[in-house]
Amino acid sequence: MGSYVLVFDTETTIDTRQQLTFGMFRYCYVNAGAVSTLAEGILYADDLPSTDPDGFAVLQRYAATRPADVDMSFQDREPNPRMEMLSRDAFANRWLWQVAYRHQETVVGFNLPFDFTRIAIDAGEARKDYHGGFSLALWRTRDGRINEYRPRLRIKMLDSKKAFISFSGIDGHKPFAGNFCDLRTLAFALSNRSHSLASACEAFGVEHGKMHTGQHGVITDDYADYCRRDVLASVELYAALSQELARHELDTDATRLYSPASVAKAYFRKMRIPQPLKRGNIAPDILGYAMSSFYGARAECRIRRQEMPVAVYDFTSMYPTVNTLMGMWELLTAARIEATPARQQVQDMLNTITLESCFEPDTWRDFVGIAKIRPNADVVPVRAQYSGGGAPNIGVNYLTDDDATWYAIPDLVASTLLTGHAPEILDAIRFTPHGTAAGLRSTLLHGTVEIDPARDDFFPFIVEMRAQYKGTATGDFLKVLANSGCYGIFAELNKRDRDTGEALSFSDQPLGQRKNPEMPGPYTFPPIATCITAAARLMLAMLEKAITDAGGAWVFTDTDSMAIVAAETAGKQHGIRVLSYDQAEEIAGRFDRLNPYASIPDLLKLEYRGWCYSISAKRYALYHVENERVVIDKNSEHGLGHLLNPTDPEAADTRWIAQLWQYLISTETAREATEPAWLDRPAISRYSVSQPSLLRSFDTLNDGKPYSERIKPANFILVGHAHPIQPTYTGKVMPIAPYDPVPARWTHIEWQNKHHPGHGFRIDTLGESEEDMLSIEAGIVYVQSYRDVLRLYAVHPEEKFAQPDGRPCTKGYRGRLVRMHVRAVGTGYVGKESNEIELVQQGLISASSATRSRTIGRWERLHRLLLPVIGHLSIDELAAELGIPRTTAGYVLAGRNPSPDTESALVAFACSLAASDLGIGYDDKADPLIVLTKWKDTMRSQGPLTITTVEAGSLKSES
Repeated sequence: MGSYVLVFDTETTIDTRQQLTFGMFRYCYVNAGAVSTLAEGILYADDLPSTDPDGFAVLQRYAATRPADVDMSFQDREPNPRMEMLSRDAFANRWLWQVAYRHQETVVGFNLPFDFTRIAIDAGEARKDYHGGFSLALWRTRDGRINEYRPRLRIKMLDSKKAFISFSGIDGHKPFAGNFCDLRTLAFALSNRSHSLASACEAFGVEHGKMHTGQHGVITDDYADYCRRDVLASVELYAALSQELARHELDTDATRLYSPASVAKAYFRKMRIPQPLKRGNIAPDILGYAMSSFYGARAECRIRRQEMPVAVYDFTSMYPTVNTLMGMWELLTAARIEATPARQQVQDMLNTITLESCFEPDTWRDFVGIAKIRPNADVVPVRAQYSGGGAPNIGVNYLTDDDATWYAIPDLVASTLLTGHAPEILDAIRFTPHGTAAGLRSTLLHGTVEIDPARDDFFPFIVEMRAQYKGTATGDFLKVLANSGCYGIFAELNKRDRDTGEALSFSDQPLGQRKNPEMPGPYTFPPIATCITAAARLMLAMLEKAITDAGGAWVFTDTDSMAIVAAETAGKQHGIRVLSYDQAEEIAGRFDRLNPYASIPDLLKLEYRGWCYSISAKRYALYHVENERVVIDKNSEHGLGHLLNPTDPEAADTRWIAQLWQYLISTETAREATEPAWLDRPAISRYSVSQPSLLRSFDTLNDGKPYSERIKPANFILVGHAHPIQPTYTGKVMPIAPYDPVPARWTHIEWQNKHHPGHGFRIDTLGESEEDMLSIEAGIVYVQSYRDVLRLYAVHPEEKFAQPDGRPCTKGYRGRLVRMHVRAVGTGYVGKESNEIELVQQGLISASSATRSRTIGRWERLHRLLLPVIGHLSIDELAAELGIPRTTAGYVLAGRNPSPDTESALVAFACSLAASDLGIGYDDKADPLIVLTKWKDTMRSQGPLTITTVEAGSLKSES
């Protein structure tokens, strides 16, 4: 069955306002990939006749001389052969009100938030479920005021690929949210790729793809043709995407798909996989234990800032593989899942586990569960503020903690392999399936491949079929399904951006009521999610163990791959042993015993042989050398991808990053280096005004102006990165400016400080010479150039690991790193770490503000640490020392929470005593938990501490 759709696109001025000039639209009937256009027209800004009479005349002639591209043979509704020409007001009333709202037809566009904010007449902050988004007014009354009797359009931009869009309610009317299909989002959901209109049309075989125009902003016939073609391309792309979606025969439509995970969940519903949390078999506290044991992928650098020969190996479909080995499909399709106490069984398993036994596939069925330990130099994931500030980072490190912590069993197996001793298990729970759920239904994937969930194990099935259909549309889709259906949907937590007064669904501690709760998705199940990522880390730990047992080393690891130090013949490089390629192949071959795929020969496959240069986690390049010149074969973009292309800000081409790596490695290895001509240009990022907080930065600039002339929601903005040496401004500086596509103008336009808007300034870059530093100008904010970025990028420390002398990794260090010994002195609970990740990468918000951490029981922990230090004092002596009543001193010693003043005095007194015993000076700015923990450990051992102490959770770090 087909659908009627309204497709539109807008063009704007190319100044800072990005103000509507005109647009094109089509009203079409789309059925099974075929398109019948019933009406076509031009919309123009209401004031265009007065502000640009020449451009308005061009559009009038265009509409009068070109017939509408309509299907006159269409029978159900009468096509309009004339091209309509409507003002923005007329378009809103005729098409958005009558067709989109009253007739409830679908509105289609590519990047709809931008187009809707162009044709809006006002914008404010949305409320309730759309808190953090915008509320747009689209309709006027006859006297020009906002029509309060019609709905507002609410838009909440989630990231650069997707947004929630809906109409608000109208008093006295049945609510209608609207039907909106953003092709940018739908193309991402079906392909797992971020597309432009041009690339999406190419990927999905659209006949009339996007055109290019030599000039934007000036209304000409060619520019009108360009916009008209964009609308046609959008119509055909919608038809192609709809046809692709129809092949899946899912219970959802194009307006409800936001990501590949939406597709995976729809397939699970189609197979009638029961939602795990609705089975009611697992107690909330156990789910909380599992959730607290969840950590993400492992990414590390072990040999830093040294050129090393490598053989890079990659695990085939890591998450489907570990799911298969652990029997996760049986859990998902079980009639019930039981949480079974298993402390002794898990302890016995860990006491006897070896690397060799981990290569037995049947062993992995015993890994599905969680266990509670009191870490004592165990190698486990540790989330901590290793750098002493910012967001917590995760390192697989030695951990010692007086408090007990839950971990997924695969992490404890990995610790046993890497340390040679099993942790002591205080409690353990295994999750086991019983029976098979009723009603499971055989399903066609992509309309081609049949899967029976009661018979076929989804995880290996998808990988095998993907290989079988490689190079076809079905193979491409199965790759998307394998990526989205084998991990993320089990860890889905959706942040509520408003004060709901609701509690978390599950937690390992009673957190009580809280704002902005994170609500689970339909297939969220912490026991599965935590075991999947832990099992992936176990695979890497097994590989690490096999390498080190052979006397070898590795440079980096990233999620499912590891770069082994290897060359054609064995030897040494920078004093580090180099294995031969044959030795590396022998190590990789051991993993074939775990291969669950009949048609895929290697579980751990060779990806690359050559040279590697690594700086820190996810910052590395692979290359070979030709005639003493570095040739980049593969490079990471982490830490650089947020910057605009310095040669063409409009281009998506990222080859400039490879040029940066080539220059960096060449200079670091004393080879011939070609310096990029753009190194001294300002390093600028581009972002959309996606949140009201960003829009508020332009309040001064917008003050007193009509909506059309303001900086609007969804406008693109430029973001500069302040130079660390800022001679003319004090305080926090983040330069932002309305988007300008011409880099030569960036040092001449007016910028604002996001943190203190209102005072405009210009930007410039600082040269390297003393003369440059002396020639600074007042009123200029100096930003980093690409040279400055590269200088900092090249020495970015691997903060979560230590140098061989035990000190945390410093910027200047080159060589091999070792695991850090972490002494936990406080525990916090951290919210969703991926919140607003794109804003963090752009530098628009801090990493710490994108996560929400909360320290639990700080006074209780302090009290336990205080008592041994002051335990030799009587109540009377303590009262006299602190100048508090005897009764208060008694209450404090008994553990009752004191007043802030009493707590402050007590803590300072205890810390001064502890510092005296340690023979160090007491700094009242030091974290008392660290001071008191050091005292306890020293008194316990009667010797100096030899480990680097880093607080795990949300406190400060100290070496």
